Amino acid sequence: QLSTKLNRRGGRHFAVDNRATMGAVPFWWGAMAAFASAFFFILGFFLQLLWASGAATTEESPWPMTASAMEDDQTAFQKFISMDIEFIKQQWKYRASLAELEIAADLILALAFFLQAGAVIALGDLYEKQLGGHKGGKALLVPCFVFCAVLVVLELTFSAGTTSTTAWLAQEWINREDELTITDDMWRSLEISHILAESRGIWTFAMEWFFLGCGMASAAYLNKKAGTFGTMFSVLSLMILFMAIFGFTAEVARLRFWVVASQINIAVAVLVGLLMLPVWLVWVGFKLKAMPAQEAEERFQVAFNSQHEGEIRPPNAAGASRENELSHL
Repeated sequence: QLSTKLNRRGGRHFAVDNRATMGAVPFWWGAMAAFASAFFFILGFFLQLLWASGAATTEESPWPMTASAMEDDQTAFQKFISMDIEFIKQQWKYRASLAELEIAADLILALAFFLQAGAVIALGDLYEKQLGGHKGGKALLVPCFVFCAVLVVLELTFSAGTTSTTAWLAQEWINREDELTITDDMWRSLEISHILAESRGIWTFAMEWFFLGCGMASAAYLNKKAGTFGTMFSVLSLMILFMAIFGFTAEVARLRFWVVASQINIAVAVLVGLLMLPVWLVWVGFKLKAMPAQEAEERFQVAFNSQHEGEIRPPNAAGASRENELSHL
């Protein structure tokens, strides 16, 4: 191992200080966080696809599942707006049957965003190191991804309780319809309460797209300055940025154009979550994983060259204490 590697020449030897790889430890953990985040993104969005398509339940959705059935969508939307009782009951049967899957998908995606933040923190340290210790480079990168993860976790804590409680209540009403006196107004009240509770997520999801886009713009800019990953990484980051702009616009537009905006938002989320983000994270993970060995090799080479010049210079970062310098033995 490079940290204990010895070079003996003319009776002299030296060892690369164990601290040669200590600064790279966060990069290794960042790599593991990146790989895990990519896996959870794929798993989470796959579960969300099962939830959105209704493939995981035998209950029939009152909403048409084909994007081409726009006229039927408008008809269903009119029933939804007018609070048609049969439409509401069918919708709650459908929701209750998928409540556990929805919560599981949201939980896995929250974990994915959390791990992504950890990977980006390590990426920010890497950029800082390669830009000569300038901390300003990651001033926008890290907060954007951290805020995005915080918003996702907060949304999970709010929506999980709403989803599980309303689904349980609706299921009880459906199963005990003969025993209980459930009026049409009670069903309408439940639906309105659910709509108001879920409406909090519209701007929350929009801000998640916003912070993700800002973070990707920062990553592309820092990569251009440092040259860490090459041009294609910046291109991928900018592609995710443009998708985030579409996602933000579609999320906000749902307030006015529910059907079309919802379809666009689902398409963008699937494209980013199932393909672009996992590729971006795996790319980051492999680069971070390679840093410890690369850095130790560079520091060992500095020490080796210094010996042949007759002067042993410390392989540590500038400012290391004299006690930890390499010395002739």
